[in-house]
Amino acid sequence: ALVGEARPGASALLPSAASRVGRAREVVEGLLARPLRPDEDVDYAQRFRLDLDQLTPLVTGGNTLKSAAPAGAGDRVKIHKAWLVSCVNARAGDVAAAARELQGKKVAPWVKLYVAPASSEVQAEAEQSGDWQVLLDAGAIPLPPGCGACAGLGAGTIEAGEVGIAATNRNFKGRMGSRDGVVHLASPSVVAASAAAGYIVPPSTVAIGATADWVGESLVKELDIQHSSRGLESTELARELPELVSGFPRIIEGELLWCGADNISTDGIYHGRLMYEDLTPEQMADAAMENYDPSFSSTVQELRRGSGHGSVLLAAGCNFGSGSSREQAAQCLKYAGLGGLIAGSFSATYTRNALNNGLPIFESMELVQYLKDHFGSGTEASIERPTVRTGLRLRLDLAAWQACVVPVASAPKAAQEDVGSSKAVDQGAGRMFPLVPIGPVAQELLACG
Repeated sequence: ALVGEARPGASALLPSAASRVGRAREVVEGLLARPLRPDEDVDYAQRFRLDLDQLTPLVTGGNTLKSAAPAGAGDRVKIHKAWLVSCVNARAGDVAAAARELQGKKVAPWVKLYVAPASSEVQAEAEQSGDWQVLLDAGAIPLPPGCGACAGLGAGTIEAGEVGIAATNRNFKGRMGSRDGVVHLASPSVVAASAAAGYIVPPSTVAIGATADWVGESLVKELDIQHSSRGLESTELARELPELVSGFPRIIEGELLWCGADNISTDGIYHGRLMYEDLTPEQMADAAMENYDPSFSSTVQELRRGSGHGSVLLAAGCNFGSGSSREQAAQCLKYAGLGGLIAGSFSATYTRNALNNGLPIFESMELVQYLKDHFGSGTEASIERPTVRTGLRLRLDLAAWQACVVPVASAPKAAQEDVGSSKAVDQGAGRMFPLVPIGPVAQELLACG
């Protein structure tokens, strides 16, 4: 829905809002006039038909996006805070869905429900429809439009020992406040219903305990597999190694730290509460990875002081740098003195930010799997040893796009025992792992620093 009228108390619609309304209408009218259609000769790999009647509202968490269950299923979960906030799920339709759940109800006495519209225009529309007043009458606490609790800023953040449920898109550990709070994610309807009940429950249209088989074959009503007749020639061809541009390092080496979690988020790397603070490079270095592991900075400093072998290299699991696009998550690791990062994969935005800031990053699934096997792994929210001094020295031969690991004689005893338990590391020759080559444009960015 588009706001085409001035908000209550205003004499006219803001010029910026009127301009956005006009552009949005042009886009919609264009799509209606020329609907998007597939090519007539399109070749599908698979066709699925899903029975959406089998779906039920889900809740993810806590403190992870990788775990979901039907709302209200399992043990009863008491909440202390609920949020209908952020640019993601605090639009006019979301406010309306929450208002339908809270009409004639009150927020549970022990729960604080915070509402922050995605924009002032959204708030204007919700006020005109009456939905905003329904939330206020139910006991919701209004917050200004824009960024806030979702990024761990301002009023209404999660505190230690609290459990909350939010209609936003990220609930990484510590993102919305304390690392010792737990945040679940759900739809606006589930958040509103849970705020009134004081426990995580489904919306009024779904009975508690109605836990349909939301994954598995019962959801797939019809499956028509049509294998593509086109081959995967481009992925099967061996690619030549790219030449190295002038100024790009041929060798990068240092002692290896291991942060074994997959999906380490930019919130874990550089907390959102610091984004709007003007910190020095030294202060940013001290804050690096503190939300993932509060002892990370001191571990790096100790390793750099005690090492006579140059810089420190960091290896991590897959999808490193997921979440928000803040470039400070790359800058802080560079300021911390890391000579480079190696991961199974990086998020696309983190890749761009790292390259733009001159932080060398490389991918090697084989090396990461080896480190997982010998030093452990986990998730950002649950890992026994978040940062491990591996006792290994890593040498990146970028002319050959290979990584070599060998034990470090001066490593701590615990690290030497970890390496010693592995039969894969040869004390003399070390062990080699392939690196994914990067192209000349990325090389030039890194060469520029």
